[in-house]
Amino acid sequence: MRAWLLIGFIAAGAAWTEETDEPSPGYGGYRPIDAQRLSAQHVSRCGAEVLKMESVEWVHGESDHFVYHFEKGFLCPQFAAAAELFYGRIKDDLGIRENLYERKAHIFVFLGAKSWHEFSLKNKLENWTGSLHARGELYVQASANQRLDRSVYVPHELTHLIVQRFVGDIPLWLNEGMAEYEGRRQRFVYMRTHASGKIVVMAPNSVPRDGFIPLSELTGAVDYPSDEDKIKTFYIESELLVHYLITKCGGTESFLKFVELQGHGLSFASALGQVYGGKFPNVDLFESAFTKYGTTKNRPN
Repeated sequence: MRAWLLIGFIAAGAAWTEETDEPSPGYGGYRPIDAQRLSAQHVSRCGAEVLKMESVEWVHGESDHFVYHFEKGFLCPQFAAAAELFYGRIKDDLGIRENLYERKAHIFVFLGAKSWHEFSLKNKLENWTGSLHARGELYVQASANQRLDRSVYVPHELTHLIVQRFVGDIPLWLNEGMAEYEGRRQRFVYMRTHASGKIVVMAPNSVPRDGFIPLSELTGAVDYPSDEDKIKTFYIESELLVHYLITKCGGTESFLKFVELQGHGLSFASALGQVYGGKFPNVDLFESAFTKYGTTKNRPN
């Protein structure tokens, strides 16, 4: 059973219609454009190979912050509205007010599993990979039969992009934990129907105690685990740790200070001590409390 958490939210930069709770028409300024007329022509080697895929017919467009390459058949304006909305909201969540990044990111949107599978094989992606952020480009798969994109993939990868642009290099667990947290959080922006002024955020799963990754191993990881089951645990536990720091240890403001310190190269223990030292005098006390939280089923929020 999953627990639910209501978090207050003030919409920033988006106009919502009261009846549908969707972005107003034209949000993000999406416009279809021929490939030769796109304002940002340069893509990575991987992106160039994707656009040469013989099995895919691509259509192209732009919005305020992105250049899009859609597999033909997708509802392009709706996806672009979602991407722009997520981009603004995630930046707000991370306390980023800067809006001077002029270079548009390329987003490649695969319509279904077949073309994504071909892309995955060619690029030797792990079987569990459902989306990818690489070199400032996003590669995602999404369904075409939705009014708006409701996949967690898009806000997850956008979080990686925003962190890379505005925060810098942070530890792997924190990067993935924040992306998972925002992916879940922003998906429920779309899914909510009767929670005016709030969004519903589903807390991540608990982890069995015998499979719980020790804090030093989790926060010190520089690569993903080789075991697929442990990869799932890594993602869940990373999100749990972000969720715990935000909801149980001092709120968003303290968490953003912690992220900034991690981005400046401080170790987990040093950043924890500077931000949360009043609550947790040492890492052992923190790990004990977090382990209890992360391994408790049906925990209260």
